[in-house]
Amino acid sequence: MLKKSFFSSCFSHTFYDSEKHVYDNIYHHNFVMSMSEIQNSQQSTCSLNARFVFLLCVMACLLYPARCLAGDIHLPWTGQQNCYGMNFSVIPCINTGQDAEMKAGVQWPEPRFRDNRDGTITDYLTGLMWTKNADILNAPEVWHEALQHISNMNKEKGTFGYTDWRLPNINELRSLVNNGQENNSLWLVNQGFRDVRELFYWSSTTYAKDTAYAWVLFMGGGIIGAMNKYGDAFAIAVRDVEEKGSVTLPATGQDASYFREDDGDIKKGEAWPSGRFIVKKKCVLDKLTGLLWTRDANLSGNPLTWHAALDHVKELHACGYEDWRLPNIHELRSIFHFGMPDVPEWLMSQGFKNVQKGYYWSSTTSASNPPSAKVVHMSHYGMRFGAKNVKSYFWPVRGGEGSGKKEPERRQIPFTQ
Repeated sequence: MLKKSFFSSCFSHTFYDSEKHVYDNIYHHNFVMSMSEIQNSQQSTCSLNARFVFLLCVMACLLYPARCLAGDIHLPWTGQQNCYGMNFSVIPCINTGQDAEMKAGVQWPEPRFRDNRDGTITDYLTGLMWTKNADILNAPEVWHEALQHISNMNKEKGTFGYTDWRLPNINELRSLVNNGQENNSLWLVNQGFRDVRELFYWSSTTYAKDTAYAWVLFMGGGIIGAMNKYGDAFAIAVRDVEEKGSVTLPATGQDASYFREDDGDIKKGEAWPSGRFIVKKKCVLDKLTGLLWTRDANLSGNPLTWHAALDHVKELHACGYEDWRLPNIHELRSIFHFGMPDVPEWLMSQGFKNVQKGYYWSSTTSASNPPSAKVVHMSHYGMRFGAKNVKSYFWPVRGGEGSGKKEPERRQIPFTQ
């Protein structure tokens, strides 16, 4: 398969409206222009090599139009492997529209983690290195102390031979969650980590709605919320490695800094493209993730139960597509701006309509409590478990890497530090 980086290097701008629109524009406009440039090469300021590469890119897009629609990043698979019926027992996934059927996202390498035998563990999926000790503070601390403690790890010769450790931002921290596991902390221990607490872990990301709070991850259950910075939570340290992972995590959007070496200071993650969202009639394309969303974030006009929302989305026909689905938890969280105090207002300023200040369904079931699914509140953008028989809003999505795969693709990734 042709890699995203190849396509990204082809064009100074990107065609996003639809696969047909991409095909038509390349075939009827850009392809003709490039041929004309070749015929008038003596007057062209472009090199022959550049024109040759451009032609290769054009032909590649004709053969693989979906790849030209790809976003700047690809979201990872959630890890969910089971589908659940109305009585909450495991059922065959076919035609359910649930997370485990769609398996949207980049599939995890096998093995996913490597124990470097030096006090560190490398994640092949994200290309991040973590301290093997998941209680690097040796006790829960307040937010500022956690940041300072990890900063002190970089003094003199550093820790484990490195001097660039940091407290993970919320996107990096939640990448450690396996949504297919009942106990995420135990799963991490089985992957080689030690002292993984089933309690709250600090991220470096401040809660923009109230900057006295910071985002935390409840490691045991994989849920996300905000905690007062003077509360006590555990910490794990992270750093980048030279070799890239299977996915690149996006930046959180936080620009303001509230303490040295926090998220707003370091700004780790893939930067967002200029003009991130493109409105096309009744749909909006996210250039960052390559996901296409309905412009109306409340199509039914009313909240529905989880199973009703899944069924409603399967029948949707919009913008020329019939493969709409309920977003998984990674997709639903990807649309948030962690630097904005009012996310619904910000999303509507980007072209969306009717974004409700309430809970939205994901297609991801709580593995530890199958009668519940993961929901995100659009106003305070915390993530928790919501009972499936309670009504919440829903927001259809389509596209994305791996959507519709029936089995995870396990692959061995060579890795050198």
